[in-house]
Amino acid sequence: ATATVSVPGGDNVSVIVNNSPVWSVFTALPGLVEKVEPSATSATAALFGAAVADRLLSAHPWLRQGLDSIAANPGDSVLVSALQRNASLKTLLLGQTPWVSRAMSETERMARLVLLLDSAQVDKTLGEAVEVLSKLQRSGGGLAWRTQYPQPSEWMTRDFLSSVARLNSLGYRTADPRLSAIVDRALSYCDSLVALELVRNVKTTDLNYVAMRYRFDRPQGKRLRAVTDNTLAWLRKGWRSLSLADKARAAMVLDHYGDHKLASTIMESVLQYSVKAKTLGAYFPSLAGHDELSSTAVILDALLAVASDDKSMADAMTQWLLLQKDARDWGTSRPTTDIVSTLLSRYDGATADYSGAPSQTIAAHGPATINLYKRAGQPLWGAVVEQKTELPSKVKAHSTADLSIGKRLYKQMPDGSWRETTTFDVGDKVQVT
Repeated sequence: ATATVSVPGGDNVSVIVNNSPVWSVFTALPGLVEKVEPSATSATAALFGAAVADRLLSAHPWLRQGLDSIAANPGDSVLVSALQRNASLKTLLLGQTPWVSRAMSETERMARLVLLLDSAQVDKTLGEAVEVLSKLQRSGGGLAWRTQYPQPSEWMTRDFLSSVARLNSLGYRTADPRLSAIVDRALSYCDSLVALELVRNVKTTDLNYVAMRYRFDRPQGKRLRAVTDNTLAWLRKGWRSLSLADKARAAMVLDHYGDHKLASTIMESVLQYSVKAKTLGAYFPSLAGHDELSSTAVILDALLAVASDDKSMADAMTQWLLLQKDARDWGTSRPTTDIVSTLLSRYDGATADYSGAPSQTIAAHGPATINLYKRAGQPLWGAVVEQKTELPSKVKAHSTADLSIGKRLYKQMPDGSWRETTTFDVGDKVQVT
């Protein structure tokens, strides 16, 4: 299939095109590390990234073609941070901001993806991650944050189990029997803490526990089922008081346990908080600054599970998430796990080939209309960028609904200080910000 884009007039116009969600997800993974750090968060991230990448390379041979191409030309590739790749952004002012170090970190992370071509290194990373987790598991089954901590953390153990549950739901299961043993003991640890809480309060509810626990096929036991029943009863009455992300989790839990009608009602309520824009997709303004990426991924996950026929909204939310990949690094933490697993649940079965240029920049001379290749059943997204040179006096401050760029002029005073002004004399030292 093809899609068309209109290009404005100009001599330096570029069309940036992405047409493979799997490729975007793949290049967002943490990559391999030479040595897994002795912490539960690092080991869990390494396990997730290596397992997903290994599975993707097996299912999509064209990804390996992409990595081969990148390895042959590492200085000019999609695995270099967009900020480092764009020479026009490398100004002195930028060099004094945290953005440069962030770009370097992003580039280093993405460059490690090339190590995925070495299957022995993938196996080594998976093995080291499991080994670290084994050393962090305490006698009761819980995981400690780091090796020097004697006590386990319930939060960290649940976080690890949630990542494993994500892997299981995507069909990415490792063959290492040690991991299965670690998971069994970790589940027993979480079960025992919930059972203890149930002794203290027979009406105990725990949404996070129930949302994690139902994803495993290990038997829960009649006693612990009371916590699930309590939580389901509480959700039916009090779901309106939850945050948007927890409403989405509640919808998935209720849907799993057969209350499909209420689950759909909850998702309808959640979607009322969304804003849809043609160029941005669908997003939730109230989530800004509150785990925005992770929460949006959870909501999309729930939408796909509970209201799978709402393809228009699912496409719009996917559009927003993919645009965020272009705008900012997803990092290596929980948001990456949530976003990667959610998008792969939609597009892992999609076919593609690297020769189809999953990510490219096309030079254009407008005005013109360009035909772009679009894979069937997959989104196509990108931007039209125009660059030009103007006299400083003609460069004005400008703002849109999503971005504002200001312009300030400063003159150096006799005492060495800088003062903002709009009047200058020949010979004045001037700064423009």
